[in-house]
Amino acid sequence: MNSIRNKIVAALLIVLIIGTWGYVFYKRPDLLHIFDKPCAQPISFSLGTIDPKFGLSQSQFQADINQATAVWDKALNKQLFQYSPGSSFKINLVYDYRQEATDQLKKLGLNIDNSQSSYQQIKSQYDSLVAQYNTLKNKISTEIASYNQQSQSYTQSARFTYRANSNDQSRPIRLK
Repeated sequence: MNSIRNKIVAALLIVLIIGTWGYVFYKRPDLLHIFDKPCAQPISFSLGTIDPKFGLSQSQFQADINQATAVWDKALNKQLFQYSPGSSFKINLVYDYRQEATDQLKKLGLNIDNSQSSYQQIKSQYDSLVAQYNTLKNKISTEIASYNQQSQSYTQSARFTYRANSNDQSRPIRLK
């Protein structure tokens, strides 16, 4: 009896799962592409917004995108991307803190890319700045210590002079 009940429950569960999948694909046929092979069809894209801070026209941006997609197409020997003006997949150029940081580094004479030489250049400049900072820090620390020592010597000298000239030696001395 238990065995028959388990078989009926399993059969109902299978029917329920198949029915749910059928209903989902009936209502959303656009989801059927999940069973396609990867890269079976080119990905359609269109141009979105271009932040004016980049200084790129729409035609320049399109040319740069075409150049980038050609690299991928050549690597796989098939078309992976396709420009389609009405596509919902938009490529936007947004100027944010990362681009601002890159621009600031370029102003300092640093070229940012993903190469080892770029990393070495930035690390070398960073190490140089750290060394300069430590040198200045040590110099100011020495000057502060010298000042404090001179101030302490002056204060002791002033107390001694005041007490030597004063008749009342029991009173504490307060320097302002």
